[in-house]
Amino acid sequence: MLRVAFAGTFAARLEEPVRRHLGIPCEIVVADETGIIAQLAGVDVLVTMALTAEMGRAATRLKLVQVPGAVYGHETGIAEYVIGAMLALTRNFSRLDTALRAGEWQSQWSVGVVRRRSGWNWRAKRSEYLGMGVSVRRSLAGLAPST
Repeated sequence: MLRVAFAGTFAARLEEPVRRHLGIPCEIVVADETGIIAQLAGVDVLVTMALTAEMGRAATRLKLVQVPGAVYGHETGIAEYVIGAMLALTRNFSRLDTALRAGEWQSQWSVGVVRRRSGWNWRAKRSEYLGMGVSVRRSLAGLAPST
C-alpha cells in the first residue's frame, strides 16, 4: 500500500483535502518535520515545505517529494520551466552551447556538417556528430520517462 506523509504545519493542513481526492487506498502519516524522520524509511510520498538532509537520508523508499508552496501562484512560470527543461534535455542544448562557445556551430538540421571559425568540416559519421546518437527527428511525443 502506498504510504503518504505530510510533514509540518502547512502540509498537515493539506492532508484532508488530499485524502478526499485520492483514488487508491493509502496509508497517511501526519507529523512535524522532526517527528516524521523516524517514519520516513517506509514512506513513498512526502508532502512538506522543506526537505532537510536528515529527512533525505532517512527516506530510503521515497518516490516523490511534493512541495506545495513551490506551485502556488507560480503555475505559469513552473510550466514554462518544465517545457524548457524538456526541450533543452531532449535537444542536447548543453552540448550545442558548449560547442558554440568553442567556436563550432553544430546543427541537427545539417547532419554531419560542423561550421568552425576556420571553415566547413565534414564529418564521416552521423553518430560522431550527434555525440550520443540522438535522432535528428526526435519528438517529445511518446517519450518514456527515464528511470
